[in-house]
Amino acid sequence: MPIWFLRWTAVLFVMLALPLNAQEWIYCPAAPQALARQCQKQEETIQTHQERLTRVADQMRDTNIILARVHRQPDETVIQYKLRVRQQQGVATPETNHWLPVLGRYYDPDHQRMYVALDRQDYWQYIWETLAPNEDLARRTFKDREYISRQFIQRYFTGPGGKLAQWRQTIASAQRFREQCCQKGSALPAMPAPPQSR
Repeated sequence: MPIWFLRWTAVLFVMLALPLNAQEWIYCPAAPQALARQCQKQEETIQTHQERLTRVADQMRDTNIILARVHRQPDETVIQYKLRVRQQQGVATPETNHWLPVLGRYYDPDHQRMYVALDRQDYWQYIWETLAPNEDLARRTFKDREYISRQFIQRYFTGPGGKLAQWRQTIASAQRFREQCCQKGSALPAMPAPPQSR
């Protein structure tokens, strides 16, 4: 019988022997200090990603939020550009100088673009003051920017492979580690003495 057939038979046997609902195997460090460090790290991971998820998820699902692109200045490096936008607290409208607060800042790594989250009504005011009195152009521009915002949100945040799904997966993985390795009583009890010989 050919050896390749025996190998494939063995692989198939192992695959069929695995339970369908088996959890992923998690390595728990045996050394107490290493385990304590890993448990602390997983707790911090859960807390950080949960806070990020709570803060960002609500904004990404809010239809009254638009992510408006901030254009990079010709002489700016990417680092300077990101720093400037992250420090930006608001936007002034061009005609009335009305202050529009920035509600969040987001980065598109594929195109090296920064976006700021603005209230939908505020952003319409900005577009209107920029393009008035041409109402048709203002409305078309606003709809185009709103579409770009929705596409960016879907691609990077709310879609199947977006950041919200990634953060949930990271939290779930850290929680599994905590449950299997860090909870009291998860370790084996102390080994008793062997039974007495007769």
